[in-house]
Amino acid sequence: MKLLRIELQSFETVVRIAGSGPSVVYVHGGFAALARTLYDPNEYEWTWEWQLAAHCQMLTYDRRGCRQASLPRSGVFDLEAQSSDLEAVLDAVGLGNAHIIGSSAGGPIAILFAATRPKKARSLILQGTGLTLFPDDEVSNEIRSQLEVLHTRGADAAFSRRPAGVEAWYESLWRRRDAEEAGTLDEHLAQERRLAERAQQVPREFRIQYHAAELKNMGAYMTGDIARYAERVTVPTLVLHGEHDRVVSVASGVELARTIPGANLEVIPGGHHGLLFENDRARELALDFIGRQ
Repeated sequence: MKLLRIELQSFETVVRIAGSGPSVVYVHGGFAALARTLYDPNEYEWTWEWQLAAHCQMLTYDRRGCRQASLPRSGVFDLEAQSSDLEAVLDAVGLGNAHIIGSSAGGPIAILFAATRPKKARSLILQGTGLTLFPDDEVSNEIRSQLEVLHTRGADAAFSRRPAGVEAWYESLWRRRDAEEAGTLDEHLAQERRLAERAQQVPREFRIQYHAAELKNMGAYMTGDIARYAERVTVPTLVLHGEHDRVVSVASGVELARTIPGANLEVIPGGHHGLLFENDRARELALDFIGRQ
């Protein structure tokens, strides 16, 4: 594997490349969060990605503020900027175009990229994502309330008023549902305890900085009009969704496939939110789709 550290316009990211054949770029899910600075870098080593790299030139990169990427100096997390990041990564490694896989929160970024840069996207695979990632529910409304505090009273006040249990990231509020469905609740709770313990050892100012970044990152998905871009996608598109996804509903995947012209939908029986991580069938469908374009 080739590991590259690349300086983009507003932040520094890490790119991983391996394999040969058609170029495939994976846009990962999740949001900028303190939790992702608390993992050992080795925890981001490839696992399922190697199956694709056996048939393709596989590329992954860390989105702004995520994993081993720095927070953007601009403080901006809007989806248009993150779509530009994807283009900048392709340019930096000399790729004129690629097949794009967008997972969960990476999905809307991939959609914007394909809609606005159709010559750079050979095809689009969207996994466990939708047009609206924050529906009108208790968790989403809590995040909207926190965003209001951030905008009106500042980062320190928002951090002080964070919901109970949010020590390392807001994903604690919804990851439990998928873990319960997948039968991995004990593992999930153990991980959350480890992250909370590590978070409490981090200086307060650093925690405040990442807390504000996470809220801004999530807020970008609440204000972006993803459907407007999805309707403009012209490249071949495959929508993959797990039957038991409790983070982004199957109904969201169905709506997404209906909105993108000509998109194909595959609902994987027994699949959960981390579909490409855990499901051989999903990866086989992705490879078959890429091979036919």
